[in-house]
Amino acid sequence: MSNTRTPQQLKDALDAIVAELAALNTATIADAELVAFTKTLQDVGKYAGKLDQRIQQRALTDKVPVPGVAVKPGITHRKWNDAEAAGALAFEAFGLRAFKLESPAAIEKLGDDGKALVAIASTKPPADDRVVY
Repeated sequence: MSNTRTPQQLKDALDAIVAELAALNTATIADAELVAFTKTLQDVGKYAGKLDQRIQQRALTDKVPVPGVAVKPGITHRKWNDAEAAGALAFEAFGLRAFKLESPAAIEKLGDDGKALVAIASTKPPADDRVVY
């Protein structure tokens, strides 16, 4: 199938359809139509995934400014260098209270000793940049 509409015309048409869908009571869709209707919407989602890949490629890999997109540092959370050793150190320092605390952030909340333990027993892995739109 060849396309005769511009991307803007297709977006406008899709916006109109999305507005109609928002107003559609799903209870009014016949059981016989549910699966086909859902599969069509899943296909739209697949296309959105392709557009997202294009945005990621242009903004992150090609370093091209894309209107409406901000490139921000990625987010990572600290993790234990050695979870077993950190658990033993936490139990030694805090007793049974440490068993409920699985993350470095939770141990850190126990005060200065917790912060000291986290400083030597955890690391924050590097994160790749991410796009936000």
